[in-house]
Amino acid sequence: MTFKFLLYRLLQSQALHILCLWAIILLWGYTGLVKLLDFESSHRAMRNQVFGNQAADVLVWLVPLAELLAAGLTAFARSRFAGLILSFFLMASFTLYILFVITNRFGRIPCSCGGIIETLSWEQHLLLNCFYLLIITYALLRQRLLFYSHGLTYQERRCGARN
Repeated sequence: MTFKFLLYRLLQSQALHILCLWAIILLWGYTGLVKLLDFESSHRAMRNQVFGNQAADVLVWLVPLAELLAAGLTAFARSRFAGLILSFFLMASFTLYILFVITNRFGRIPCSCGGIIETLSWEQHLLLNCFYLLIITYALLRQRLLFYSHGLTYQERRCGARN
């Protein structure tokens, strides 16, 4: 068996695809809800970040709502591709931010995330984010394979129809 064949078989795995989707939905649902349910703590943590207080006051609402939107979009077949794209950009942004923190680009290390994730070091958080980037990338590739294997039109692919 060649690597290309094994990769193709992995991309066709329905169980792995569903597991990845659930992992993504649970991550965004959990992190978004924790930030909104413990809003005061989230607001303090956001104001301790390296950007200004005005940006923090916007981001304290924008980040958890974007996370919940990513979870919601990913949960439904018609909007799944959009949810995965949003997930990829959110996770890539968070990962880039962590890289800046670890490499001391900001001159100081701000406080970390809330919930269970706050127990991780910045390096562990980076590894978790990279793992999730792989999961999201796999889910995106699998979703694309589903679109093309069913012979969908551009409009149907864009809307996530017949998935």
